Amino acid sequence: LKEIQQLGSLVSEDKSIAANLKQYRNQIADKYIAKANETLQAERFDAAENYINKADRYAPELQSLIDTRSAITKAREDSDRLARVDANKIPFQQLTDGNNVTEALKIFELFKADLQPDDLYLTTEAAPMLADAYARLAKKQAETKDYATAYDFVAGGLEIDPGNIQLNDLKTEYQAEANIIELTELFKTSLSFPSEVKTKVNEIAAA
Repeated sequence: LKEIQQLGSLVSEDKSIAANLKQYRNQIADKYIAKANETLQAERFDAAENYINKADRYAPELQSLIDTRSAITKAREDSDRLARVDANKIPFQQLTDGNNVTEALKIFELFKADLQPDDLYLTTEAAPMLADAYARLAKKQAETKDYATAYDFVAGGLEIDPGNIQLNDLKTEYQAEANIIELTELFKTSLSFPSEVKTKVNEIAAA
């Protein structure tokens, strides 16, 4: 750097130095950029940034420098994001095992923010785990004949895991049971019936 600075001080005296000086600056910057990329592969983000900052002192306009700086920033963000996901996996499992769907859902939303929609952990592990917790809560309510609440839990689980076979079966069953209770009371007291009665009867028949 000292030699480059001395050459720079001579440009005003000899214009031919300018072209060579730029070439030297770029060559030195390229070496620092190469080291930055090397340390980036090892996920040594601070070291990579240190190298790229040194390259910036020689040739800040180099596109490879700009690209590498962006790559470092993205890699650091990706690493932090995956670290958050890993840190949340154990408490998420504890919450779902304990059927605490309210708190588990908060962590699930964090997973959705940090992971791609088709991420395997999100789709094949986290979503089914939370959906199963909803199913267990629904079954507990069904045991007390509170089919309306049981149905609500089923609906909540299906929002998380729409293709869940167990929840879809429970949805049909609990919807029919809730309809039976509702219609039984309705038939005891009413002389005329709203149009949705036919829909509820058909749902019972389908179940």
